[in-house]
Amino acid sequence: MSVNSHQSGAEEGLFRLLPSSLSAGSVDRGEGQAGARPERLTSPLARLQHYSPDLELFFELAHHGNSAMQLALGKRLLFGVDGVEQDVERAREFLSEAASAGRSEARALLGYLDALGVGREANVTAAAISFLEAAAEDANPIALNGLAYLHFFGSDVVDRSELTAFHLFNISASHALPDAEANLAAMHLTGHGPPQSFVKAMQAYVRERQVVNGKGGRRRKKTKK
Repeated sequence: MSVNSHQSGAEEGLFRLLPSSLSAGSVDRGEGQAGARPERLTSPLARLQHYSPDLELFFELAHHGNSAMQLALGKRLLFGVDGVEQDVERAREFLSEAASAGRSEARALLGYLDALGVGREANVTAAAISFLEAAAEDANPIALNGLAYLHFFGSDVVDRSELTAFHLFNISASHALPDAEANLAAMHLTGHGPPQSFVKAMQAYVRERQVVNGKGGRRRKKTKK
C-alpha cells in the first residue's frame, strides 16, 4: 500500500509527518556514525548509559510489564537519545507492549513506523489502523496528525479529503502538537482545504514556534461546568 501524491513536490515538502526526525531508512547508520544521539538534559533518563544501574532498572521494569517505562524506553530506543543506543526492532517490541497495555502514544508511533517503512517495508494499511485506534482511545494528537496526513495525500486505504485533513490537523494542533500547526500553516499557505491566507499561515507558524520553544501556543478554551 502506498500514499498517493497529488501535489507538486514543493508543496508536498511543506507538510510534516511526525516525528519530523524520523524518516524511512534513517535507522541505517554507516560506519563511523555515532549510535546514540545527543542527550536531553531535561529528560529523566538523561546522562544515563547502558552500564548505568538506574537504566538497567528501567529496562527491568519495562520487561515486567510497566507500560509507562515500555513507552519511555521504546521512544528512546527508536531515536537513540539519552544514552540509549538506537535499536528500532527493540523499540518496536517495547512500543507494541505499551500499545497492548493501552498507551495510545505507543500505538500512534507504531503507525508512523509502518507509514514510513522504518526497519521494514512500509504498510499504510497497518499505519491507518494504528492511527485510528490511537485516535479513538483518547484523541491522541500524534495519531490525529498522522491520520490527517494520510487523508490529505490519499492512499489505497484512506480516501483523499483536504477538508477532513484540515479538520484533523486542527484538532491535533489544539493539543499543542507543533507538527500539526506546521501542517495547518502549509494548508493555509497553499490554499488546499481552506482558502489561501498568508496571515493565517504565519499565525500557525508562530504558534508552532511557540510550542517548540515551550511558550505555549494556542490557548485552550475553558469548558463551563
